Formats: sequence, C-alpha cells, structure tokens
Amino acid sequence: MTPPVIGITVSRNFEKHQHYNQIPTSYAKAIIAAGGLPMLIPVEFPLDYIHTLLTRVDGLLLTGGDDVDNRLYGGEAHPAIEGVCEERDQLEIELLKKAIQAKKPVLGICRGVQLINVALGGTLYTHIPAQFKSDLIHRTPREKGGEYLAHEVELDLNSKLGKIIGVNRFQVNSFHHQAVQTLASDLVVTAQATDGLIEAVEMSDDPFGVIGVQWHPECLLAIQLQFKIFTAFIKACQK
Repeated sequence: MTPPVIGITVSRNFEKHQHYNQIPTSYAKAIIAAGGLPMLIPVEFPLDYIHTLLTRVDGLLLTGGDDVDNRLYGGEAHPAIEGVCEERDQLEIELLKKAIQAKKPVLGICRGVQLINVALGGTLYTHIPAQFKSDLIHRTPREKGGEYLAHEVELDLNSKLGKIIGVNRFQVNSFHHQAVQTLASDLVVTAQATDGLIEAVEMSDDPFGVIGVQWHPECLLAIQLQFKIFTAFIKACQK
C-alpha cells in the first residue's frame, strides 16, 4: 500500500533581511515514523489552488508556531502576543475548512488546535498568565527540552482521542501561552489540564475527522500512547 501523503503547514520567520519557511524536524519525523510521507506547505501557497493541493494529499497536519492574530476572534490585546502572520492564518483557515469539506483527516498541534478553534468560530486566551488563574506552568522554559513532562491531563475515554490513547490520565509537555477560551460550536472538549484549561478538542462526525491537542506529541514518540496519535492519524489517511 502506498503511504499516505500528509500536508504539513509551516511558520514564516524573518532574519537577515529574508523571510524563511521553517518548521522543527520533529513533525516530519513523526509522520514518517507512523508510516506517512510528509509534504511541507509554504505560507505563500496560493489560496486559489488549495482545492488542487487537497486532491494530492491524504491528510493535513496543522503545526505549532507563533500566535494566531487576535483580531480574527476579537481577542484581548496583550504585549505578549508575538509572531503574528496574517498570510499563515489565512492559509491555514482555508486549508482547514476545505479539508473538512473534502473529509480529509486533520490533526492540529499546539497553535494548530488554537487555529482550528478560531477558524470554526471560537476564541482564545491571548496570554494565559494574565487571563486564566492557574498554578500550572503551561509555557515551559525551552531549555528543559521538548520531552519534559510539565503537567497532567485528563482525557475523555469515550472520545475519538480517548479511544486512540486508551488512558484516562497522563503527563504531557507544554509550550504555549495561549489556549482555547470559548469553544467553537462544532467542537467538543476531550481533554483538560488539572486546572481546567482545555487541552484537546475534536469534531465528532467521522472516525478521525478533526482532532486537536495543545501539547506536542511529536516530541514524545518514545511514549507509546503519544505515538498512537500519529499512527491513528496515518491509518485514517490511508482509507
């Protein structure tokens, strides 16, 4: 069987008078390890050709990165908002909506789950420390590394993600300062941190559909329950 092709979104960064499309290698490695073929989608991809693109990929991975523009959801302005890229927001929103129409499986990670919620009509906390009372540290210092397990989440075992992972409580890494606030009407919450912050959402219409997680499972492939997220995604993309 030919491995499914997974379209992966990227970040746009600016340095030394040049714009770069960049992404951590962990995303592509996770897709390959699970049996898929990664295809990076540049921020500059023409919106008029998204339909053509979706005929050539079997699934969509919305990756982490900088903040979604708070003006898209009427979010509270805050000086901690960083790296907003209107072109990336617009591209990913159109990709998501058309992937849903085409019934392509979609996996969102970190910024990806936030983008899914905004695209479908939800809102975000634009800076958790200022807008959500918690004793948990959701933005782990980068020097601790991607495998550092920051806090526990509780998962609904009756959800699609719950059936994939099969464990009610487990530890996750955490590298975000924004999060889902008001949930989009088409989504359901499937996991929360111990402080109540939303950690995973999904659409409940088909076997995989759209699943978003706030943590970074691509950095935790040595943990079997995290790797299951990617194997289930790739399996869904093969159908």
